[in-house]
Amino acid sequence: MPATICHVSTVHPRHDVRIFHKQCQSLFKLGYKVLFCVADGKGDSIDQGIRIRDIGAYSGRLKRMLKAPLKMLATILAIRAKVYIFHDPELLPLALATKLLTKAKIVYDSHESYRDFFLHKEYIKPQYSKAISRVFGIIEDFVVRRLDFVISATEHIASQFDLGDRSATIFNYPKLSEWDNTLPRDPEYKAPEIAYIGSIIAERGIHYLLEAIQPLDCQLHLAGNYEPASYREVLLALPGWSKAIEHGYVNREQALQIINKSLAGLILLQRLPNNIASLSTKMFEYMAGGIAVIAPDFPIYKAIIEQNNCGICVDPADTEQIRAAIESILADPGKALAMGENGRRLSREVYNWESQEALLQQIFSTLTRN
Repeated sequence: MPATICHVSTVHPRHDVRIFHKQCQSLFKLGYKVLFCVADGKGDSIDQGIRIRDIGAYSGRLKRMLKAPLKMLATILAIRAKVYIFHDPELLPLALATKLLTKAKIVYDSHESYRDFFLHKEYIKPQYSKAISRVFGIIEDFVVRRLDFVISATEHIASQFDLGDRSATIFNYPKLSEWDNTLPRDPEYKAPEIAYIGSIIAERGIHYLLEAIQPLDCQLHLAGNYEPASYREVLLALPGWSKAIEHGYVNREQALQIINKSLAGLILLQRLPNNIASLSTKMFEYMAGGIAVIAPDFPIYKAIIEQNNCGICVDPADTEQIRAAIESILADPGKALAMGENGRRLSREVYNWESQEALLQQIFSTLTRN
């Protein structure tokens, strides 16, 4: 009988890219029985072989943090999995409780550097952010040292855990199979279209982007949810809004369509602690889709983008630099297409999820061994 592996999250959606589309599907393909326990109110289901268990939705962050863990604990204990993987920092106490109450192996998958994350969240008053970050770091260290394994999404996150061979980095690279429909472009392709796909929030510099494109002859495909919803009103007031094509949230197929007709994809993460040392998944998706990337001039991005001639790095808060990069792309579509093909080649050779599956298999083969 195959071992049961249970992913747990009260924050991420049931079709989260890293959890459902990558880890769950890869583990299912390897022959494990895979469950994903969520809290979205959409009910139980079986999707592509993955069993989804839903404990119901909670309105508001505080209510979710206080009420969801106890209900989730009852749900996951009934599953009797061989391995549980917890994906949210707020579920660290639940991970420890599961470790104490079962004989299962417990894994923590850290998607972000939450110690840096808490330093600049809008719902935390600045005078408290450093203290909260420090306290969280103490709690995180205390819990993870008592778990069986920690997976990190970047090397920077992994460097925060001194766990030796009980820790590994599994990068959030795109699955090549999802990008088979993105074909090399016609060299004559010159449509002045660029794209931003992802959460539309201030710390991702969308207001700078709209200011930059205001005098340019181009169209911006803007796809994603506004966080908070009121940020849309800020963007509506900018002159560059007239150049934006608003798509709202898009699924993976729709994102592919947008990338297929764009000359460049933009990432303008602002210079905040959690951004400087993290790599945007969207950058790798733009590369897999074969379009040039305009990215922040942080060293971690320059090492990939500039050294491999996949795009242009700019100061993400400098409207003039952003505008100049976009103008360069629009003025020479052939050069932009060449950058895109460099990114596509690199994606197929290095930056793909398939390169991470072998490590995932090794980790869970060890954890499920009797």
